[in-house]
Amino acid sequence: MLRLIRRVLERRAAAAGPALAALLAGTLMAAGSPATAEAAVPATIPLKITNNSGRAEPLYVYNLGTDLASGRQGWADANGTFHPWPAGGNPPTPAPDASIPGPAPGQTVTIRLPKFSGRVYFSYGQKLVFKLTTGGLVQPAVQNPSDPNRDILFNWSEYTLNDSGLWLNSTQVDMFSAPYSVGVLRGDNSTATTGRLKPGGYQGVLNALRAQPGGWGNLIQTRSDGTVLRALSPLYGLETGALPASVMDDYINRLWQKYSTETLTVTPFADRPGTRVRLQRSLDGGSWWCGTSS
Repeated sequence: MLRLIRRVLERRAAAAGPALAALLAGTLMAAGSPATAEAAVPATIPLKITNNSGRAEPLYVYNLGTDLASGRQGWADANGTFHPWPAGGNPPTPAPDASIPGPAPGQTVTIRLPKFSGRVYFSYGQKLVFKLTTGGLVQPAVQNPSDPNRDILFNWSEYTLNDSGLWLNSTQVDMFSAPYSVGVLRGDNSTATTGRLKPGGYQGVLNALRAQPGGWGNLIQTRSDGTVLRALSPLYGLETGALPASVMDDYINRLWQKYSTETLTVTPFADRPGTRVRLQRSLDGGSWWCGTSS
C-alpha cells in the first residue's frame, strides 16, 4: 500500500552523510542533493509520499514530534514550519488540526521535514483524533476499544532528523497495519529501503494469524464495513484479553529447557558481525548470565 523515502542520510542506524528522504502511503522516500559526510544537514529535507494503496479514500499525513532546537512538542506543516502545541487540559482538549492533504491514489506529494524527533502518521478516509493533556499530546492507542481512532485505518513511521543525519524506520511494534516501505535516496541516486513490500504479503500475515491455533486471529481488528484495520501486537493481545494468558507458555517452557544446556548467541548489529551477545543459564538453573565479545 505505502512506501516512504526521505531526503538526507541513511535510515535508522548509522547516519553517514547528508543525502535524501522518505516516502509514505505505499512508499515514503527522501531525496536530496549529493553531499559529503562533512556537509551540514539542512534545516529541512524533502519527504516524497507516494500513494500506491489503490484505495479511493482521501489520505491524510501528519508530522508530529519534538522540535530539537527548542525541546518543545508540536507539529510541522507541509513546508516544514514548526507549530508548538497549545496548552492542554484535564480532561484532554482537542489538538489543532495538523493534517496535511496526502496524494490521491497513484500520485505523489512532497513535504518538508524539520529537525524533529517524532512520527509521520498517515490515515485513510478519516482524519486522526489527537488531544492534549496538561502533560502533552495524547496519541492513538487502538488496543483501547474506546480510542477514537479505533475504526480508522492508519499507520506511522518514526524518525529523528538532527545535525548528524536522519534515523528512520517503518515501525511495526504496536501493530501490523497499512503496509508501506521507507527509504533514503542517496547523493549518488542509489536507494536504501526498509519494510520492502511483497505482493500478497499483508494478506498472507493476516491469513496465517487466523489459521494459527490458540486465538491468534483475535489480534485482527476490523470495522463494521468489513475493512481489516490492523493486527495488534501479541503484547497488547495479552493485555486486552484477545489472546489467552497461557498462549506463550509452551513456547517459553521449550526455550527454557533448550537453553538450560545450550548457549544462546545473538549478533545484534548487522554492521558489526564480530560483536556477539551470549546468554546461558547459571548452574543453579534459576538465573542467567550475559557476556559480550567482539
